[in-house]
Amino acid sequence: MGIFDKVLDSVIIIAGKVFRRGASSAELAELKVQQLAAKLDTEKKQVSDLHGKLNYANRQLVTLKQARDEADAEYSRVKGSDLEKSALDAVATAEDDISRQESLIAEYQKIFDDVRIAVATSAAEIKTYENQVKKASVQELATKTFSEAAEIIRATDDLAKGSSGIGRDLEKVAEDYEKAKAGFEDAQGDEATRKLRAQKEEEHRAEIKKRLEERLSKSDK
Repeated sequence: MGIFDKVLDSVIIIAGKVFRRGASSAELAELKVQQLAAKLDTEKKQVSDLHGKLNYANRQLVTLKQARDEADAEYSRVKGSDLEKSALDAVATAEDDISRQESLIAEYQKIFDDVRIAVATSAAEIKTYENQVKKASVQELATKTFSEAAEIIRATDDLAKGSSGIGRDLEKVAEDYEKAKAGFEDAQGDEATRKLRAQKEEEHRAEIKKRLEERLSKSDK
């Protein structure tokens, strides 16, 4: 095995980033948070853009329906006259315009709901990693990203159909996380207690290591 092979055997590459084999769960969690934050940044922009398109498309639909109502009224006014055929054609055109607009809205709605669900899913996932990371900057990134995702879900709920209710689901994720975090911290005790426990664990490991080395030393003789 050459030097290059040995190097490859000692590392793991995830999403273009190089980690040593045996990288801690905290390091991998930090990478996952950063990946999810980048993914959420794109998804949030998509939700905002689609929300705007849906709003505009719905306003256009209102205008088209008003035009159809006017065409209906005109047909009623000229019915039985030479203008009846052209008035009927105008009604047909108005109905076709409405049908095309409703199809466009349905298309936007499907994509909009799918992306909102993707945002909620990514946000819920990033929350699961928040307590595993050690770097304060990455913890802040996770908290900030989750909050922004939850906010855009709330802000776009007015047009949600297939994705309605996911804002409440996301709130429950945050609530469950905070409860679990509080329970974990309560179980660990205050800062002084945690330090004392860690010190005792370290002393216990040192004692075990000492006895192990003594046994190994005797077996070598």
